[in-house]
Amino acid sequence: MEKLDGKVKQPVLESELNGSLQSPNIPPKPMGRKLSFSAGCLFELALLVSAVVWDWLFHQPSLLALHWNLASALIGIVAAIPPFLLFLWTLSSGPPPESILALV
Repeated sequence: MEKLDGKVKQPVLESELNGSLQSPNIPPKPMGRKLSFSAGCLFELALLVSAVVWDWLFHQPSLLALHWNLASALIGIVAAIPPFLLFLWTLSSGPPPESILALV
């Protein structure tokens, strides 16, 4: 601690600089948006790799019995639109408000 004009200067905590007083037992901050997106992509890639390994182990190609037609393709495209729109919305939205983060 430093002394200025006869007064003891208390060290400033990082939490006080951010405007919020937090106890020292608070868990670390969650992953950043780009890092969590990358982690999700890696997880999906790992699922794909595990499916290929599963096919190889049991000598059973999973795409062998797949028969394509136009109706099935259109149903798949229409079914993929709502999740894709939700994905675009989450990419363009900002971080959640502090009140919601307090509930987690």
